[in-house]
Amino acid sequence: MDSTNSDSGIEAICPLLDINSIMYDGTRILQNAGFGIRTALIGNVVNGLISVIATNVGMSIFHKVNRLAMYLTGLIRCHNRAYLDWDC
Repeated sequence: MDSTNSDSGIEAICPLLDINSIMYDGTRILQNAGFGIRTALIGNVVNGLISVIATNVGMSIFHKVNRLAMYLTGLIRCHNRAYLDWDC
């Protein structure tokens, strides 16, 4: 099997799984890290609120910035981070 094809498939799926697992299991993860149940629940809710706010900010930026330039900048930065080990 060609490693390029399998690597690109894994890279496409991992971001989806990572965010969903944190959003779903966030309270349990925080409890296992030593937080109380109330603090863990508040932390998970705050994480969700920050995600909603960041999504709204990102959507508003889409209407003010050249989409192609923003897409290419993100693509190049992700490539550099993944394959060249550069800190962005």
